[in-house]
Amino acid sequence: MQCTTKPLDSITALTQEAQSDSGANRVVTNDISLLHNLEHIDPIGMGGCNANTPNAITCTARGLLRLTSIDERQIYVRAYYSKEVDGTIISPTTLVR
Repeated sequence: MQCTTKPLDSITALTQEAQSDSGANRVVTNDISLLHNLEHIDPIGMGGCNANTPNAITCTARGLLRLTSIDERQIYVRAYYSKEVDGTIISPTTLVR
């Protein structure tokens, strides 16, 4: 059997730690300084994976989070701020819309 996968030319390390969560429906961060065009909003409860906790976190701001690809292309995605989140959660579906 012949392998047709091309090996990577290089590996680039992330400068900001983030978690890609295939079950996430939104992008949420606990670092408000990452958000551009920030606006404070009325608190919005967002659920988690636990059915017994319908409002696992509360978001109090939203803005645009800049993401940079390995080839230096930048996109901005809508993101929410919650002090209760541990880091930054990236929803893969946000990137393909």
